[in-house]
Amino acid sequence: MKSLSNSGEKIENDEKYDGYYGIITNTKLSPKEILEQYHTLWKVEETFRTLKNYLETRPVFHWTPKRIKGHIVMSFISYIIQRTLELELEKIILNTLMKK
Repeated sequence: MKSLSNSGEKIENDEKYDGYYGIITNTKLSPKEILEQYHTLWKVEETFRTLKNYLETRPVFHWTPKRIKGHIVMSFISYIIQRTLELELEKIILNTLMKK
């Protein structure tokens, strides 16, 4: 069983690193390029969350890899079409409001 003094020391030691994060990679990218890639990761994660939740790509009731891939591709194409239409509609609405 760990003593409280050791736990307190660990907490104090860990607090020195609050607000920092570390990235370990095996690429040959520069540190700047690695950080740029890391900071764009949220876009990919958001897209997959949207695909999974909004388009309800889960559960997938297909058993063969070909059909599963087809289902996901069709869901992705649907998402792209929908998102493109939304963006175009927003442009039309903004242009209409600007003319008034």
